[in-house]
Amino acid sequence: MDNIEYKNKYKQLEEQYYQEKRDIQRQQKKLDEQVVQFRRETNQLVDKVMYLTKNDDWNKQQFYRNMEESEVSIRQEGRRYSQQLEEEEQLTKSYRKDLENLDEQRQAQR
Repeated sequence: MDNIEYKNKYKQLEEQYYQEKRDIQRQQKKLDEQVVQFRRETNQLVDKVMYLTKNDDWNKQQFYRNMEESEVSIRQEGRRYSQQLEEEEQLTKSYRKDLENLDEQRQAQR
C-alpha cells in the first residue's frame, strides 16, 4: 500500500467516522429535545394536579394513568439514550480498529 493509497483510505475512514458521529449527535439532540418536551408536559401535569386538588374535583385514576404513561416514556427514552451512547462507543472502537488495521497493512507492505 503506497503513501497516497494509505492517505486516501485514512481520510475515507476519518470522514466515515465523523459522519456517523454527527448522525449520533443529531439523534442525541433529538432525544434531548424530547426530554425537554417531557419535562414541559410533566410540569403541566403537576400544575393540573395542583389546580384539581385545590378544588377537590379530580380523578385519581386519570392522574395515576398519566403518571404511569410518563414513567413508561421516561424509561423508553432512557433506554434509547443509553443505546445511542453504546453505539457511539462502538463506533469509536470500530474506527480505532480500522485505523490499526490500516497501519498494520502499511507496515506489512514496507
